[in-house]
Amino acid sequence: PHGGTFAARSLERELNAYFKRRNQDGTTKPLLLTVITDGAFSDKFSSRRAIVKATRKMRRADEIVVVILKVGEDTKSPKFLDLLDNQLVSRYD
Repeated sequence: PHGGTFAARSLERELNAYFKRRNQDGTTKPLLLTVITDGAFSDKFSSRRAIVKATRKMRRADEIVVVILKVGEDTKSPKFLDLLDNQLVSRYD
């Protein structure tokens, strides 16, 4: 309940595991990755980079869905979560 939210390492681990499975068997089902957080990411750059890097490996737009469930009332998190939700496509397409 205290301290920072470091999501990048977990995101990278799960996304890399998915791509490894996909590349090995070729029949992997799409991935739904859910992150539950207060939204106050301590590693914003690295978390954003992990998601962008994964999109470059995707073969279809619906191959991976990342859902971020925000709990709590951190006042700084809406701006970063909006960036992840609405602005990554225009920046990194």
